[in-house]
Amino acid sequence: MNQRPISDDGVWHRLKYRNLSCRGPPIGPILTPRHSCERLQWAIHQQNWRHQQWKTVIFGDKIRYSISNADVRTRIWSRQGERYAENCILERDPWRGPRIMVWGGIGLNHKLRPVVFQNLGPGRGNGVKASRYTDQVLRRHVVPHFARFQNNTFQHDNAHSNTGKATRDFLQQGNITIIYLIYVTISKYPLQVKIVNFLSTG
Repeated sequence: MNQRPISDDGVWHRLKYRNLSCRGPPIGPILTPRHSCERLQWAIHQQNWRHQQWKTVIFGDKIRYSISNADVRTRIWSRQGERYAENCILERDPWRGPRIMVWGGIGLNHKLRPVVFQNLGPGRGNGVKASRYTDQVLRRHVVPHFARFQNNTFQHDNAHSNTGKATRDFLQQGNITIIYLIYVTISKYPLQVKIVNFLSTG
């Protein structure tokens, strides 16, 4: 078999001709079979929901922010041999340092006041506990909102702080209807934002 060498430029032009481009892959979580099953069940359960149903949902979610971690996008100008000069080194806490977590709730016609959780340690297992979530989010923000808008539904993911017995009992006592969003998502943008954007244009 006659193998002809192909230049890099030739490969690049052929790929471009077929509308292919090179970019970094999106980052997503590792999905176990259980995760995939839960995602499918969630989609099947909500597949026939219409605008009238979705617009009554309040989506709650939490996101972490590091307050001491270095920004790896920073660039510096240096001369040869200055790579490790003191003023060229970007300092970074190897344990990612202290972090904060922000909770927010949104719906088509409603926004709940954000809640900031401070003094969170680095790494997994140092997030918001169920008691703190219940007291600072549910008791102070979610329950008063649902007392005013009783036909609304509350959605939050199935993180441990959200699914513990104490949390479930508290929501049940407040007569708050719950739908749980699957914990892991592939998309860069949360499903809550996509649904709200869809409802806003529907």
